[in-house]
Amino acid sequence: MPVTFERILCAVTLKECTEKVVKYGASLAKRYGAKLYIATVVEEPSWGKEPELSSFMATLEERTKTALERLAVEVEDITKGQVESVVLRGKVAQEILRFAEEIRADLPTLTVDFRNAFYFR
Repeated sequence: MPVTFERILCAVTLKECTEKVVKYGASLAKRYGAKLYIATVVEEPSWGKEPELSSFMATLEERTKTALERLAVEVEDITKGQVESVVLRGKVAQEILRFAEEIRADLPTLTVDFRNAFYFR
């Protein structure tokens, strides 16, 4: 029985290697005719809910969204338009797992930067 994928989740950290990881995910999506989801999590700090922090978090989320949208545009030709970028907010592990379940991801992938480890808490 051949392996097939319909929904590939590419969870990224927006580090130097992210573009390569997204392009690899796009090539897999093309190969299998799957939709590629590019996602990252903006983690809310546990140490406060100051008004200034809310403004900072909103700006961070908007900039992150812009960066992911740029990545999605770069791979649109490869995926034949079957790409979506999503910024999640919360705890990294919980949000990635929740989103993977929500979209029923067949193939979840993670970006790992060993100098600044992307890890689940």
